[in-house]
Amino acid sequence: MREKTVNKATRKKVISSTASAKVDLFLNYLQQQFPAVEVVKELRFYPERRWRFDYAFPALKVAIEIDGAVWTLGRHNRPAGYLADMEKLNTAASMGWLVLRFSTDERFFLSTRQLISDALTIRNNNNE
Repeated sequence: MREKTVNKATRKKVISSTASAKVDLFLNYLQQQFPAVEVVKELRFYPERRWRFDYAFPALKVAIEIDGAVWTLGRHNRPAGYLADMEKLNTAASMGWLVLRFSTDERFFLSTRQLISDALTIRNNNNE
């Protein structure tokens, strides 16, 4: 959420009205593209840790991780973050999850939509 300083002397902060109106466009996109499958944002998949998937289709165990700041050495590119991601993704895989990773820029690419669609189709066919 975006905050604005109201009074510098007291450092009181108020939440900007635009922050509360923020909509997750990618979540809306996934819901529109794949209406037959429930998609969940920030799904906590492992009870012993606070790990969450950015987006997940729990019924088919397909998750989507969006890695931001890939060009500016963000969290996912630094050693500690990279190792933490390895632990999280390996644990998810051992639990049967298929995790697709995309950069922020790739979210709305047609190739991304196709990969997600293929993964959901394969998982759905394997469940039948």
